[in-house]
Amino acid sequence: MQRLVPSLAPEPADLVIVAFGVNDATSYRSPSAFADDLTELVTAARNRVGEAAVVVGGVAPLECFPALPWPLRSILGWRSVALQAAADRLAGRLPRLVVERFSAPLQPDLFAPDGFHPNSQAHSLWGEKIAALALPLMT
Repeated sequence: MQRLVPSLAPEPADLVIVAFGVNDATSYRSPSAFADDLTELVTAARNRVGEAAVVVGGVAPLECFPALPWPLRSILGWRSVALQAAADRLAGRLPRLVVERFSAPLQPDLFAPDGFHPNSQAHSLWGEKIAALALPLMT
């Protein structure tokens, strides 16, 4: 956050998109610390750009990542669910904020060859979903 927030141009913005969670899951960050960090980030970003609408990207379902071996995939999948639940609760606490959820398991064809990162098709689908969530906040 110390590097990210100062890089935001201190001028009005209509929308802020926050996408993080995988590193928090793999480092086993607690859900309460994750939610606190997310709240602090949104507040700091809004202090720089005004009361922008915020879309928080869903925490990627790590149980679907082909590169992760079992049982690590299951353990990190549980952590992803816990972090997602913590992020979901922010929608009721912060105004003009919506949290994305992965509605269906990620299929293997949505991953880059490394089995960990999303490919261009996944990015396209994600962008469409973020836009659909943002649009109602913008009117």
